[in-house]
Amino acid sequence: MTDDRCENHLFTKSNKGSYSLLTGMGSCAIIHTMTLSVVNIYQIHAVTDIADFDEVINCLEHYVNEYDHFKFW
Repeated sequence: MTDDRCENHLFTKSNKGSYSLLTGMGSCAIIHTMTLSVVNIYQIHAVTDIADFDEVINCLEHYVNEYDHFKFW
């Protein structure tokens, strides 16, 4: 990011607060370029199942902690 004095700043996930900074500035259309480093880490295997709402809520912490990706609707 370039500031008003034309000094460049690099924000990475190691910078505290960088996600909120980038999200906030992006929502104001200030960020014009973003470079993503994409690597093959996960191969997502989808499992679709029906469960009672109470069961999902009671096991939610387990699902979130045990799996790299979890969603429900």
